[in-house]
Amino acid sequence: MALIKCKNCSTENNYYELNCVQCGSLIRARVVNIDLWHIIWLVIDSPKKAFQTIIHAEHKNFISLLGILVSIKIYFDVQFSSNFIFSETPVLENLLLYLVVSIPLFIILTILLSLLIKFLNSRLNIKTRFKDNLAIYIYSFLPILAGLIFLLPVEYALFGNHWLTFDPSPFIIRSSAAWIMVALEIALHLWSIVLTMIATFAYTGRVLYSIITGIVVHLIIYTVYFAIAGII
Repeated sequence: MALIKCKNCSTENNYYELNCVQCGSLIRARVVNIDLWHIIWLVIDSPKKAFQTIIHAEHKNFISLLGILVSIKIYFDVQFSSNFIFSETPVLENLLLYLVVSIPLFIILTILLSLLIKFLNSRLNIKTRFKDNLAIYIYSFLPILAGLIFLLPVEYALFGNHWLTFDPSPFIIRSSAAWIMVALEIALHLWSIVLTMIATFAYTGRVLYSIITGIVVHLIIYTVYFAIAGII
């Protein structure tokens, strides 16, 4: 477990503590709010430091906005993947319904997973806080947000609604461009998984546990999304 040792009395404190629990001395720099642009840069330059900063921040600002935006992109990605794998052509009404469901679904899933991980951490004698878990895992999806901002407009410029409806398939319209977009999307998702692993490691200091957690978090989220897509 990541701990902070007090320079005054050498007491080991939980990673999120600001003052030493023994002598009350300041043991780290105070972080009041999350600076979004600074965190984005740190995620690229030094991801472990980025998640340490998020853990230390007193106010976990932007997580609601990020959660909504990420849920929208996951909706597009799951719908595309579902059509690619199962070769189904959804009607527009189903797409809109799934989009409405997608937003609360992602929020609920990340809340439940954060609570579950807090419980599992406690069983491993790793003391963590729910709000820290929720914040670092939502921020670990920043590459997915990048896909929403940078890739999705290009995909719609190239393929329009065909990117989602597969009527006809984007691989028929522009095969090479479609495969390039898919490769970029996969790269962003893999990056997000790695960031989830780093986020967990920043808090726990356990490599294998962090790797498993990163994979399982994404596996659960996308499994539920695919299941809901199949129902709708």
